[in-house]
Amino acid sequence: MNESERFKRFLEDAGVRHRIIVHEQVVTIEDVRRVLEIPYKQMAKSLVLEVDGDLMIAVLPGMSPLDKGKLARLLGVSKSRVRFASRERIEGELGLQMGGIPPFGLDRVVVLAEELLEQNEIYCGCGSLNKTVVLSPLDLKEITQARIGSICRSKEGGDRLRG
Repeated sequence: MNESERFKRFLEDAGVRHRIIVHEQVVTIEDVRRVLEIPYKQMAKSLVLEVDGDLMIAVLPGMSPLDKGKLARLLGVSKSRVRFASRERIEGELGLQMGGIPPFGLDRVVVLAEELLEQNEIYCGCGSLNKTVVLSPLDLKEITQARIGSICRSKEGGDRLRG
C-alpha cells in the first residue's frame, strides 16, 4: 500500500467524509495555487517541527508564516525549544517527502491554526506530491485531537507581543 492509500484508509476508518484530488506534482504553496486554483486561506500546509526532540505538526493556511513564539506559548515551552525539523529527519522518521505531508495519521501532536476553522473545507497533503485531500477542518480537529490556537505571524507584528 502506498502512502496516499495509507492515509486515505486512515480517513475512511475514522469515518471522515473527504475527497482525493489527483493532479500534477506540487511541492510549494505556489504550485498548489497554480494547479488546484483554490484560495490560499483554504490551503492547509503541514509544517513538521521538533519540540524537545519530538516531531509535531503545525497546520496553517497556505501563505501564513508560523509564529514560533505563539506556538511555543500554546505548547507551554520556550521558543528556543521549537525548531523546524530537517528534511532528513522528516523523510527518515515519517517516510514522507516535503510537500506531501498530511496533518493526520502520523500519531503526532497536531496544532491547528484557528483561522482554518473558518473554512467549510480545507485542502491538505495526503502522503503524495500528486494527490491532495479535501476535508472539513472540524473533522481534522477531531481525528487528530488537535490543539487550536493563534500560531500565525501577524502581518504587522511579526514575533512581537502586543500589550
